Amino acid sequence: MIIFHFFEILAHCAAIVGIGIGAYQLWQTRKQAQTTFEDSMAKEYRELASRFPTKVFYDIPFSEELTPREKARAQDEFYRYFDLTNGQIFLREAGRISDQTWAFWCDGIKTNMQRAAFKAAWNDIGGKAQLDFAELRLLIEVDYELDPISPNWMHRICLKRQEVAAKGRKLKAEESDTKEAVASKLPATVTGKPVID
Repeated sequence: MIIFHFFEILAHCAAIVGIGIGAYQLWQTRKQAQTTFEDSMAKEYRELASRFPTKVFYDIPFSEELTPREKARAQDEFYRYFDLTNGQIFLREAGRISDQTWAFWCDGIKTNMQRAAFKAAWNDIGGKAQLDFAELRLLIEVDYELDPISPNWMHRICLKRQEVAAKGRKLKAEESDTKEAVASKLPATVTGKPVID
């Protein structure tokens, strides 16, 4: 009887150890998948950065460092950089990026956004694409100090998205008002509406 209880206890212990090993393996697999994913994002950044003229990484005024042709080519790359950065912030917000990787990325984002060429491009692109890059706008607004995975970030990003949506509605209304104003000044033959005097 004692031997039977001994083997029963041993079987329970083996099951517990097996569950522990299984859980550890799942954790390791998830961690490896996250690392692989983060590496792919880092590779995407390196490929994008390699398409910029090297001069954009210097700390001299943007207007002095690039020719008009280089500026035009770099403008597309800057847009892609801001889009990739916004995506990285969103992935951190969703819990897909580790603490260590986020700290490294956030430092890199801050460093790049403080460079003269990036500042100038952000002022231009960010001004034209007012409905895009909510996450990047908020990260800049909080001076890179608020972690996108924090509850405070979640509250603020909701407010930022509402602000961006309101801007979008306002721009759409202004565009509609402008079209109506232009249409009201056109002759009846153009608008198809009868003219009533």
